[in-house]
Amino acid sequence: MGLDQASVINYAIRGALAELEEMDGCLEIMDEETSPIFNAAAITVLKIADADGDEHYYGLPETQGFSMMFVRLDILADLDIEIPQTWDDLYNAQTILQSNNMMIGVTTDYKYFLYQMGGDLWADGGMRINLDSEVGLTAFNKMCDMFTQYSFPYSYDAANRFRTGEMPIILSNYTGLYNQLKVFATELDGCWSFVPVPGIKQADGTINNDSISAVSAVVMIEASKNKESAWKYMRWYTGAECQEDYANEMVAIIGDSAKHNTANREALISMPWTYDEYLEVSKQFENLASVNNYPGYYFIDRYTNFAFLSAYNEGADPSTEILSYINTINTEITRKRQEFGLETLELGQKLSEKRFHQASTAMQALQQKYNANSKYTDAINLAKYGIANEKIVQLREAAKKLDELLAESWDGKTMTVPKVNGETITVPTYYNNVGKQTMEEKSDGSGGYSIDSLNELQLVFFISEALKDAADALASY
Repeated sequence: MGLDQASVINYAIRGALAELEEMDGCLEIMDEETSPIFNAAAITVLKIADADGDEHYYGLPETQGFSMMFVRLDILADLDIEIPQTWDDLYNAQTILQSNNMMIGVTTDYKYFLYQMGGDLWADGGMRINLDSEVGLTAFNKMCDMFTQYSFPYSYDAANRFRTGEMPIILSNYTGLYNQLKVFATELDGCWSFVPVPGIKQADGTINNDSISAVSAVVMIEASKNKESAWKYMRWYTGAECQEDYANEMVAIIGDSAKHNTANREALISMPWTYDEYLEVSKQFENLASVNNYPGYYFIDRYTNFAFLSAYNEGADPSTEILSYINTINTEITRKRQEFGLETLELGQKLSEKRFHQASTAMQALQQKYNANSKYTDAINLAKYGIANEKIVQLREAAKKLDELLAESWDGKTMTVPKVNGETITVPTYYNNVGKQTMEEKSDGSGGYSIDSLNELQLVFFISEALKDAADALASY
C-alpha cells in the first residue's frame, strides 16, 4: 500500500507485481473513459504495455495529489485583483503585486504548460522524449520565462510567505499546504481559499487548467498465494466506504489539518471539506493530467532541471539548452527499453520513419517474391505515395486495400504463437507483430524476425500494420 506511481511501474516491469486486468471487475473500474471511481489521470500511470502491445494494470489508485492555486482573498480584494483564471491573468497580477513589494509563488514544472497546450512529454509510445517538438519547446520556454522575464521567485517557503502576505498567490499541493495552514496560520481562517490552477485559453474559448497529478497505489505481489483474497482487500481499501471512513476518522482525531487526498471520485464527495472547498477541489479533480511512467522517465527531470538552471543562473537560451540534452535523454530511454525487451528507435529516428522503412522493405520483398501477382499494385503505389509525402489519408487507404485483399486470400487457418509473458494466443496464420520485427530473436519465437522470412500473406499483413502505425504516429506529431 502507498507505493508511488514510479515504483509501481519499476516493480511491475521487472515481474514483481501481478497483472490485475484478469481480476473480477478490474477493467470496469480502470477504464480511463468510463470508470465511475477513478479519473483517467490516476489510471494511466498504473499501466504499461509489454512488447506484444498488451496493456497491463498493476495497481489501484489509493491517493492522488495535485496542485491548486492558494489565494489570499483579503489582499487581492484590497488591491482590486481578480482571482487569475489564465496564466496571462497571473502575469498581470504579478505586475500589480510587484509594485506593492509582493510576489507570486509558482512551480518549475513545465508540464503544466505542455499538457494544457495539448502536448505530451512522450512521443511514439514512450520510445523518445517529446520536448524537441514545437509544443514541447514552447512549454519549456514559458516555464523559464516566468523566472527570467517575469521575475517569479525560484526558492521560497510557501507557508511562511503566504501567512505574512508576501505571497498572496501560491501554486502548491492542495492537501499539503492546506493541512499546514490549518495549524500554522489559524489567524487567517476566512482570509484565504484555494482554486484550480491557471490555464491556457483554447481556440473554442474554454480554458484548459489541467493540473499534473501523482498517485500512490495498492499493488499485488506476483508471488501472492491467494490473489483472489488480495484483490478483494484492494477493492475494499480503495473503495468509497473505506476511504470515507478513514478520511473522516483522521479529521475527527487530528483535526482539519488531516485532510486526506483520496483518489476515489465517489469518496471525494463525502470528504470533510466545507461546501465551498469541495466545489473547488472537485473542479480540479476532474481537470487533471498525468505523465506515463515509461522506462527512462527518471532521467528526464534531471536534465530538464539542468537546462532550466542554465537559463536561470547563466541567462542561456532555454530552447538551446533543452535541445542539447535531447539525445542524452533518448539514449537512456533506449537503453532502458532494450533492458526490458521493448521496441526501440535509432537515435534521432521517429516511429513513422521506422515504419516507413519497414513497410518499404516489405513491399520490395512482396514485389520481388510475388511479381506475377499484380493485385497488390494499386495498394502498393498508394502506400508509396503516402510514404513519400507523409500523407495520413493515403497511408490508411492503402492499409485498408491490403486488409481487403488479405481477407479474400486467407483460408481461415489459425496458429498458436507465444507471447512475452509466457502465454500463447491463437491468431490467423498470416499474423506477425510489426513492433517486434527489429528486436532480438528468441528461440521460443516470441522475439524478432527477418522480413525475408515472411510468406506472401504475412508480408501483406506486415505492410498493412506498418502503414497504420505510421499514420497514427504522424497524426500524433
